[in-house]
Formats: sequence, C-alpha cells, structure tokens
Amino acid sequence: MFWTCSRTRLASPWQAHLARHLSRSPDRSFSPAATRRLPLPAQYGSLRTSPPSVVAQLTGAGGLKPFAERLEPPRVRRQVLFTILASVGVFCLAASETIDETIATEGSMRSLGGIWAVKQASSYELMVQRKRSFDQSLLAIMNYLHEAVESLPNFTAHQILMTYYQIAQPLVETSEGRRTCWTIGTISAAMFLLWKIPSMRPFLNRHFTHDPLSGKSYTMLTSLLSYKSFFHFALTSTTLASFGAITAHHFQQKRINNPDRYPIESTVKWELLAFIISAGLFGMLYTHVAALRFQYPRLISRLTSSAILERNALALQKVGAAPAKMAGPTSLRPLLGMSAAAYAALTYSILAFPDVSFDLFGLFPIPREWLFHACMLFDLVGVICAPLLGYWPRYWNHFAHMGGACFGAMYYQYGDAFWVYTRIAVLTVKIQWLTFWEAFQ
Repeated sequence: MFWTCSRTRLASPWQAHLARHLSRSPDRSFSPAATRRLPLPAQYGSLRTSPPSVVAQLTGAGGLKPFAERLEPPRVRRQVLFTILASVGVFCLAASETIDETIATEGSMRSLGGIWAVKQASSYELMVQRKRSFDQSLLAIMNYLHEAVESLPNFTAHQILMTYYQIAQPLVETSEGRRTCWTIGTISAAMFLLWKIPSMRPFLNRHFTHDPLSGKSYTMLTSLLSYKSFFHFALTSTTLASFGAITAHHFQQKRINNPDRYPIESTVKWELLAFIISAGLFGMLYTHVAALRFQYPRLISRLTSSAILERNALALQKVGAAPAKMAGPTSLRPLLGMSAAAYAALTYSILAFPDVSFDLFGLFPIPREWLFHACMLFDLVGVICAPLLGYWPRYWNHFAHMGGACFGAMYYQYGDAFWVYTRIAVLTVKIQWLTFWEAFQ
C-alpha cells in the first residue's frame, strides 16, 4: 500500500514516532482483515446477561439474598433531632413573645399614672389589664362598624352589627386559653376545606401529611393542622378546646397564686401554644418510631408475599384456581392531625384537677378520672395488639394518643421549671443583644 511504503521513507525522529503511533491506531488501518481486539461471542459466549427479575430479588430465588435481608431499616435520627430542636425553638419563641407582651402591658399600666406609675404590677393585675385592653379593642371595632353602616338601610345595618355582636360576644366571655384553641381550630378548618379541592390534594399529600418512609422531618410539624376527615377534625378540635382551656387556666392559677416562684406574666397563650405544638410533635415522633418498629417489617413481608403470589398467579390461573390475594396494606398510612396534643391537654388537666367532673355533652357529669382511664385503657389495648397481632389501627392512632399522654404527664411534672429557665435564658439573651446593639450604634 502507498501509506506503508511512504512510512519507511520518514527520516526525522518525530516523524518516525508519529508513524509508529499511527500504525497502532485502529482508526488509521486500511487492512481489510477484522480486528481481534475484543473477544468474539462465538468463542467466549454471550456477554449480555439479563438482570434478575423483581420477583427473584424479593424472594431470593436463584441464589440471591432476599430483598428483606438486604434492605436496611430507615433511621429516625433526623426526626428525633427535628422534634427536639423544633420544640426548644417553639418554647424560646413563646418565651420571647411573652416577655415582649408583658413589658408592653406593664408600660400601658404605668401610663395610667397614679399608683401604677411606681407600683410593680403582679401577674393577676397584668392579666386583668390585658383582658380590659382586648375588650376595648373589640368595642372600638363595634363603634367603627356603627359609623360605617349609618348610610346603609336600617335592616342591613342591623344585620351587620348583630353578626359582629354574635362573633365578638363569645370572645369577650371566654378565656384566653380557649380563644387560642379556637384560633388553632379555625386554621385546621381552613386546612380541612383545602382537602376538598382536588387540585390541592397532591400538594397537601406531599407537604401536609407525614409519611414515615419519606425521610422528611418538616412534615411532622405541618401535618399537625391537616385533617381529611370531618369527624377527626371535629373530635380533635372540640377536645383540644375543652381541655386546652383548662390547661391554660391552670397555668394562670400557678402564676397568680405563687408570685414568688414565677416571673410576672401578662399572658399564658404563648406557653399554651408551645405546649400544644410540642405535644403534637412528640406524639408524631412516637407514632413514627412505632410504625418503623412494628409496621415496617410486616410491610416488607407483605411485599415479598405479593411477589410470590405474582410468580404463582399464572400457574393458578392455568388450573382454574383464583389467585390468592395479599392480606394487609402494602404502604404505611400517612400521619396527620393534632390528636396527640388533645390527649396531652387531657392528661394535664386530669392531673391538675383530679376531682372536677366533666359534663358529657351537657347531659350528665362524670368524673374526669373515669374518662381518662377509659381512654388510656382503650389506647393501651391498641398499642399492645399492634405488635402482637399485626393489627394497625386505621381510624384511631393509639400510638399518638399514648405519646401525647406521656408528654402531658411529663410537662405537668417538669414543665414549670423548664418554662421558667427558658424565660430566664431568653431574657438574658435579649438583654445582651440590646446592650450590644446600643454599643454598636
């Protein structure tokens, strides 16, 4: 060939090196003979091997290790850290808001002059002043509406004013703790209505329900206000409003009756809100761990069983037999709702006022201890049956209720000291920050 002949006449060293390099390159070869750089399939067998089927991977057929043994259980470290950090953060924020509102209320009392200009107000006096300010704000709105509807027909103006009166009067007559629970219930009602919009359901399923297998942590917080069922929403909101108000009343009584043990406070709504959110997170974490500990292994077992049934379904159909159906769900149910917080408030109120009766639907009174023991017995049976019998509650989250009850009991025992220390720490940080900011300016 011409290329081969011309290659021998290259004289310079770099031309000889280039010629040797080109002679080794398969892209520059003009030889019609086939290259033998790769093994031929006819001599060495086919190099294309099909991967094992899903059924073989799940069941361990063909010498493979079963899928259940190769799969590592999900970890709960991130969820535990999120629960702790979120609870501490919520209590710190609640302490900061309580300090700010107490200072503002105390300043408004000093502006009245007289003895309040020199006297240190107590928690009771600050709470009374705050209640008076709240009533005056509602009255100011009433006066504004009265002036705004003067130009309207008498019937229309009367209906507007009566509607506002029907809304404002219960707010005036009820306690601050119950109003806080009503606010939570209003937000939950809005979330319940969002679930009725089909286009919103995919977004709500991703961000407002907690799936233990998703690996997410923030959904433990966002799912607390989410409700799909009206019965779940109504029962939880009613229970939380009843026993949350009693819990807030006990907070107030401790501040009023023991002024030497607690710093002055003008409001307890922020402590109640932190209590409710932390109880919901604790109950959600309790259910998360229980689902991964008891329900997750059975879920893997059901998936393996479904693979075996799928493998044998064709053979069963050939002989005329109906293929067997897999028993039990193949996914973990998403978690949502604030039932753990309602149980925490129930437990706290029972421990705080054990001798007070509870009017069941306003018909007849029953001791609260009976109600508490009945609920705890029902949930305890559900918690015991879940790991032993493979039963997982579909409509009643026993693990969340038990977690909420444990949180309520712990807060009744240690919550006062934790709240006082949190307030002192937050107040110290705020003072140091103000000192630094003034020096910086």
